[in-house]
Amino acid sequence: MLEVAKEGMMQLEVSKVALQKATNPEVRELAQAEVEEQTGLLAKLKEIADAKGITLPASPDPETQAMVTKLQGMSGGSLDKMYVSESGVKGHEKLDKVMSTVESTASDASLKGVARAAHPLVKTHLTVAKQIVNKL
Repeated sequence: MLEVAKEGMMQLEVSKVALQKATNPEVRELAQAEVEEQTGLLAKLKEIADAKGITLPASPDPETQAMVTKLQGMSGGSLDKMYVSESGVKGHEKLDKVMSTVESTASDASLKGVARAAHPLVKTHLTVAKQIVNKL
């Protein structure tokens, strides 16, 4: 659960920056979809965690903060490409693995349900990100 929350928070935070600063319309669309996806996913995780007395991180980890800072210092095509390759492709590859692990090994039915519901969207965003990164 903590790994899903960590990866989700990274996606959410870097996508917020991309949404504000991206110049390519497809990149902004991806960032908007990502903000919506991760906001919903993190809300569901928080619900499950609260019910089980688990505290999820309230702020981004140092790795996420470093990525946010890096993106904030960028602009134009370089920001677009960095966001899509790092968050869109690499980030979703990580999330895809995490979701697969949760689906196959988690003992908590609620958590498995969230992973099963979110996993197809993660795969879709990965596919779209790969298509966009090839155009940039």
